[in-house]
Amino acid sequence: MTTLHTLLHFTWCLPQTLLGLIIMGCGYKEIMAYDLQRYVLVRWLKSSMFSLGMYVFVPCDMMGIHEVHLHHEHGHSRQSLILGWLYLPVIALPSLIWHIWYYAGKPKQCSYYSFWTERWANKLTGVELE
Repeated sequence: MTTLHTLLHFTWCLPQTLLGLIIMGCGYKEIMAYDLQRYVLVRWLKSSMFSLGMYVFVPCDMMGIHEVHLHHEHGHSRQSLILGWLYLPVIALPSLIWHIWYYAGKPKQCSYYSFWTERWANKLTGVELE
């Protein structure tokens, strides 16, 4: 990451960056890769992916994870840079609620990526997920 990019994450995006650091530091996570232009990939023990600032948390078992999903998570990192400290209440919380509701076992009547936070993340990186 460039110095400016890192500085933005530790100032303008401080709440979500700190939360990412805290989750990463809980002991059973490991840094998988460090992309100098985009994010830090962190392996963790859950099956879902999510982003907090420059940290993208990915499942330990990377089976079924495609590069397009990493680009989608990069879109969330861009949202973080755009919204700064507002990212948590405006994007992260609605996205978390949507994720819980969508995967609650109800019949799927629409795409997971139809929710506005997910659609915007896709648009920011040119990803087309349905």
